[in-house]
Amino acid sequence: MPTPTPSATPAPARQHKKLAITGASGDAVTSAVALVALGGLFLIWARRRQTAHPED
Repeated sequence: MPTPTPSATPAPARQHKKLAITGASGDAVTSAVALVALGGLFLIWARRRQTAHPED
């Protein structure tokens, strides 16, 4: 029997078609993203207000 020779290029890794199942519902993720965005907007607003009206 001839021994198989290894190929020069490795075979590509198997691709997964599904996303990971984390158990979190889509509504919870959407709410978390919205809260982070609102918090960022609040921080931007507060910083601009502070630089426009410095209270020494």
